Amino acid sequence: MSVPAQKYMVRDPVSGREWGPLEGEEILRQAGSGEVTRACLFRNVLVNNWKTANDIDWLKTAFAAQQVETQGPAPTVKNEGRRVDGRAQLQASLTGPSVFTFTPGSALLRLMAGLFDTAIILFFGLVLSVIAIILGRYAGVAAAALTYLTMIVWYIGSLLYLTLGLACRAQTVGLWFWGLFLVRQNGTEAQFEQAFTHALGSFWLGFTTPFLVFILPSRRGLIDRLCGTRMIRTRILNEDTRSR
Repeated sequence: MSVPAQKYMVRDPVSGREWGPLEGEEILRQAGSGEVTRACLFRNVLVNNWKTANDIDWLKTAFAAQQVETQGPAPTVKNEGRRVDGRAQLQASLTGPSVFTFTPGSALLRLMAGLFDTAIILFFGLVLSVIAIILGRYAGVAAAALTYLTMIVWYIGSLLYLTLGLACRAQTVGLWFWGLFLVRQNGTEAQFEQAFTHALGSFWLGFTTPFLVFILPSRRGLIDRLCGTRMIRTRILNEDTRSR
């Protein structure tokens, strides 16, 4: 079985040590030297979900072929959550034989995802406005105070929605719906500060992104460049595609 062209993190369940990212060929080399064993845990750098070697077909086959000796069965792994929620193809890249390619998100997809998230944020503002009207009418709260409070809560809530979505799942709802997710420029997971900066920039400069993504060969907008990130999507290369 061919080794997928992906990068992985490795964890020793005994010492808790993590290292990587490593390409598949490097993992096989370390397995041959004994540094990586069947008891180790593995995950794709884009998916925060640890797997045992027995859960990954190409690793299971490689360890069997190399007759790696282990002491006791591989540990049972508790699902620690998926980095990219709802993207089954990323999960499958850890366990299946399919090869995945990660390509830049197009201007159209980013525009649609942005409009989707904008609709969610505006709906949130509408709900807050209705609450403010009710408080003003029945609780006797001053209209000016309610207006300022509503704007502050709306702004903070919108930033939290964008930041937590990008930091915890690499996706907002809009990005998830259109199959996009945020990573660092080198393809690894974006950090919280990058997610926050990206959310803050998107709030004020997001309207420039589709245009810049459309005209620039790098398919990266101003916010992407400032944050050191890129927006990507996945495409499965089946056996017929790879044989061409």
